Amino acid sequence: HGKAGDWGESLSLCQWLYHRVSGLRRFIRAPAGGGATARPATGDVLDALVLVQSTLHSDFDALNEPSTPTTTGGLTGAGAHPTAATEDRIHAKLVAEELSKACYSAMDEGLVFVVPTSPGLPPRMDADEADIIAWEASMTRLNSLAALTGIPQVSVPIAISSSGPTASSPSSFLGVSLLTRQRQDLAILRSLEKLHGFIAGDVKERAGRPEGTGSPKADAEAEKALGNACFKKKQYMQAAQHYTRSMAFDGNNPVYPSNRAMAHLKMGAYEEAERDCDLALRLDQCNVKALLRRGAARAALGSYEEAAQDYARVLDIEPGNRQAKGELALLRKVL
Repeated sequence: HGKAGDWGESLSLCQWLYHRVSGLRRFIRAPAGGGATARPATGDVLDALVLVQSTLHSDFDALNEPSTPTTTGGLTGAGAHPTAATEDRIHAKLVAEELSKACYSAMDEGLVFVVPTSPGLPPRMDADEADIIAWEASMTRLNSLAALTGIPQVSVPIAISSSGPTASSPSSFLGVSLLTRQRQDLAILRSLEKLHGFIAGDVKERAGRPEGTGSPKADAEAEKALGNACFKKKQYMQAAQHYTRSMAFDGNNPVYPSNRAMAHLKMGAYEEAERDCDLALRLDQCNVKALLRRGAARAALGSYEEAAQDYARVLDIEPGNRQAKGELALLRKVL
């Protein structure tokens, strides 16, 4: 991304890798219906880097086990014939060398790589196993370039306020890294001081203006539907990400921050849930679901009086609300 001192220029790193590192194409699955000239998706290039990395790190002992040759995407699969597997390892080593040469050559030309290295906040240790596995897989993909080339990198968290300047605090984070030549660590730290604001602004602008169909409300509802589907599968992190996208498309609908609050509650992120409910209630003071969820978050945080006030407010709006009655009764015993 860009040249040092001239951050107005940028390019797609994955497309650059595809064209500059020809050996990488062996590890990229063919684009569906694209033919030889089709451009691979960013995810395909990242998957190829991970495949190169895993091939290099494969266990040599596995190569001595007799088995039937199998192929996956043009490469030998697990338990493949030793000769074929060794060939894959040789190709992977050549790709890693070609990749390092291309990257260092670009850095000699003044290019600085700015890459995402963390998709957001990590899941809690008690999160669903599927969420943890998804997080680890995403981290492996995003860090595969530095892992293969050994290029030093400096990582920084960028706070993203998906709900706009009225938000009380940032709701999500993205880890971004700057990569440069070896023995240039001090230089990149100095660059980071100057470029942090630019990178943060660029990330926030991209996060605040997601691509869609051209109808913000329709796109927001589509993301909400995806979030609801993930929530039903107990994929709470993914659900929260979809609700964040909904908020980026339409920041005036209280349903989206309220839904994300519920996802945060399920992940045990009670402070984030409370902030989301605050946002929803600024948009709609009588939003019963937001009041109930904020009450739950506050109770979990030990703010029992404030939680009781939320449940009492629900009963002012809906006197027959059974959930609010039950929670309020429990809180009164504590108080």
